[in-house]
Amino acid sequence: MWKFIGTEVLYLFLMTAGTWFDIRTKQVPRWLLLTGSGIAAASRLWIQSEGLWIYVWGSLLGGVFLLLSKCTKESLGYADSWLIFNLGLYLGIWKLSVILCTAFLGAGMWAAVLLVRKKGRKESIPFIPFLTAGYLGVIGW
Repeated sequence: MWKFIGTEVLYLFLMTAGTWFDIRTKQVPRWLLLTGSGIAAASRLWIQSEGLWIYVWGSLLGGVFLLLSKCTKESLGYADSWLIFNLGLYLGIWKLSVILCTAFLGAGMWAAVLLVRKKGRKESIPFIPFLTAGYLGVIGW
């Protein structure tokens, strides 16, 4: 149990750092994403809470987002998709689905605010802050 809580806090720290980089520079350092991948993989080796397939399906959903980033020429950034892949491996398909629903709902509401303010359609929205909010909701629930 303590291993899992420590991992959640460490992952929250990494996601908060990713949020900061995404908002400030619109780029997330590769070392941060690789560290997240390492934590996700290590947590699957040390902590076996549910069946393996939940995490495999979560990773596959993350892989779909990586492919989507490639096909759309990074309309959804690689860092966002890589983080979604990491979260799928770390938390599994069900928790990842909740995070994604929360993140897309939050990003959609923020986009509506920008449209009302007439910021234009070319405004880019950092997505990692919305993923972080969804992650906080999942680990806090």
